Amino acid sequence: AALARHDLSVLQLGSASHTELASLILVGTDQTLDLHSKIHLDHPEGTTDQLHKCIVAAGSGKGVFDGNVKVEQAAQKTDA
Repeated sequence: AALARHDLSVLQLGSASHTELASLILVGTDQTLDLHSKIHLDHPEGTTDQLHKCIVAAGSGKGVFDGNVKVEQAAQKTDA
């Protein structure tokens, strides 16, 4: 595919929740690969870890990452 997009959306539903997101993107000739992540923490003591890697194997390829973490005031002692 010349263009691909992955949208990841996480809403932690309770206190002391843990979310881990990891990805590897390998971009080839004339490809554009997008990864968009959105994490919403609304409870206390939640944790989240993200690790995303992108390898562009050709000069005409393009990798895009857009990450958003929203921590509400109720999410005290959160590690994001």
